Amino acid sequence: MRVKIKEEKKKKIINSIKEIFEERSEIKHALIFGSFLSSLPFEDIDIALILDENFLKDLDFIYYLGLLEAELSQKLKKKFDIVILNLTSLPFTYSVIKEGKLIFTRNRDEFFDFVERIVYEYLDFKVFRDILLKEL
Repeated sequence: MRVKIKEEKKKKIINSIKEIFEERSEIKHALIFGSFLSSLPFEDIDIALILDENFLKDLDFIYYLGLLEAELSQKLKKKFDIVILNLTSLPFTYSVIKEGKLIFTRNRDEFFDFVERIVYEYLDFKVFRDILLKEL
């Protein structure tokens, strides 16, 4: 069910999310994206995480995401949809960076290095994608 809440309440939710992420050392950066950022009603809160690469090595990411979504839902009484940007496609990652809002970071310079790398890779990829699409 889609709900609409005031901006003040959204800020409180974001602050609560930040507090939870602060306790989890594996979370390096987090962005919020999707309908929660608009003035329209939303069904869930979309969050994109950038996790520590060492943490990812042996991660059962489905189990991890399930636990984290359950923790957030239980504490904040909202539905969450979380993705790990380290594991998503380049076009999706670029879209989240472009449209999303950074809500948590442990190191701003490191985050902007990540953004810069994704933008450069995406623009390189886009050139080849556009050429291939013209040929179809």
